[in-house]
Amino acid sequence: MHRLRSLLLLFIIFLFNSCQYFTLLSQQEWRKESGNDEVDIYISGYRNYSAGSSTACYWKIGENDPIDLEGGNPGGAFQIKVYGNDIYICGEYGGVPGTSNEKACYWKNGKMVKLDCPYSNSSAQAIDIVNGSIYLCGFYRDSGTIFACYWIDGVFHSLNSTNQSAAWNLSIQDSESDSDVVLIAGQYDDGTDLHACYWKDGVFSSLSLPSAGSSQAFGIVYKGDDLFVCGNHYNPGQKACY
Repeated sequence: MHRLRSLLLLFIIFLFNSCQYFTLLSQQEWRKESGNDEVDIYISGYRNYSAGSSTACYWKIGENDPIDLEGGNPGGAFQIKVYGNDIYICGEYGGVPGTSNEKACYWKNGKMVKLDCPYSNSSAQAIDIVNGSIYLCGFYRDSGTIFACYWIDGVFHSLNSTNQSAAWNLSIQDSESDSDVVLIAGQYDDGTDLHACYWKDGVFSSLSLPSAGSSQAFGIVYKGDDLFVCGNHYNPGQKACY
């Protein structure tokens, strides 16, 4: 595994130094083929980034050229997951990332699936597939303000209707009951600072800091009976934390 991570890092460095376009590499996923030691590594992102252009795409290690995603120009791809023989990628289309013209979607094996949202703009930042169900989280825009949200099998759910917020990553805890536990990491704005937070099945919890400052949460997972959340905080400067 250490060798694979080193290989992945070298591949990313190679792309940045050899590609004629600026490229954002946002997420990686690897798949081990049964019966042998071969591993497929995938990286999602977008290319041709400029003031008015971006194309959602992904790379498979060993192939120099990116694979463009259907309907993803302009657009961006933010996370990639392999489930069985299928490749799922979440992101947005309809605008260059960060320009507030985005619409949430995901791609299955390169084919776009648009996500329903009652608001005109939205983005899917993370995706997971558990027991055949597709979970995504991200944000939507209402009158220019972003709010956290998630989707389960295409059904939209808002996470926060009062404070500006965003959902950056999710983890699904496989449950023995009829429904799985949906864990989402993100941030909210209290009007003064950004604060790291998480949602468990839609129930909000703020994450504390030992001192004043802003923070964000970018990953979440259960390990046994413990819940781990990772992110960063600022006071002063940016520091990693969990």
